[in-house]
Amino acid sequence: MHCASLYKTLLQNIDFLTSSTLLKRVSSPLKIRYTLPNILGKIGTDVEKFSLYKQASEQWQKAADFFELDRDVRTVLSEPKNEISINFPVRMDNQELRLFRGHRIQHNNILGPFKGGIRFHPMVNHDEVKALAVWMTFKCALVGVPFGGAKGGVTVDPRELSSGELMRLTRRFTHALGSNIGPEYDIPAPDAGTNAKTMAIIMDTFMNAQNTANRNAQRHVVTGKTLTVGGSLGREKATGQGVVYFTIMGPRK
Repeated sequence: MHCASLYKTLLQNIDFLTSSTLLKRVSSPLKIRYTLPNILGKIGTDVEKFSLYKQASEQWQKAADFFELDRDVRTVLSEPKNEISINFPVRMDNQELRLFRGHRIQHNNILGPFKGGIRFHPMVNHDEVKALAVWMTFKCALVGVPFGGAKGGVTVDPRELSSGELMRLTRRFTHALGSNIGPEYDIPAPDAGTNAKTMAIIMDTFMNAQNTANRNAQRHVVTGKTLTVGGSLGREKATGQGVVYFTIMGPRK
């Protein structure tokens, strides 16, 4: 669980954590009752200061030290190539116009087109997306696939939106990204809070912004879309299957 999400969960359940049933099991219930909120308050302060991007940078810098990576290469990898943040409006079911904030961070495309998921989650922020884009660059390089690293997301809880609102949000975000994504340039994929249907909507929105003669050549603007619009068999189980394979075969190697 994301550390900020964990803090929020603890805060929401403070009454349970300090309930009489739970406190009967500890030696100083009153002390716990009045100390726990202070501890959570400090955790909250630490969460606000925590930078996932800083952590990701420190990780690869340690690896770079170990391999004595060339200084020029370090310089190129030290910051994302492009950082895109967008505020875009969406018409809700009650006719209210609501503003959402989205991001697309393109870290590096030396090995191939930018590649990375798009997540819809209430905890999405610029720092998190930036860190995930960095990790995508190195994940693609480590397994030898010809892609660079990118990541995107919108700060929203998709569970709170109707299917119509979610579709309009996805279309507006895609439209706002415009030519910042595209086949052979930056190829989104599903992530937390998004799925094959989301990718199909992104593909449809992107394709309909192209000229008629070139429209069908844009289908590979996303991966992880539904089979009916050109998706791949096994995509939905791929991550879990990889974990199982690694768990079984890893120890043997």
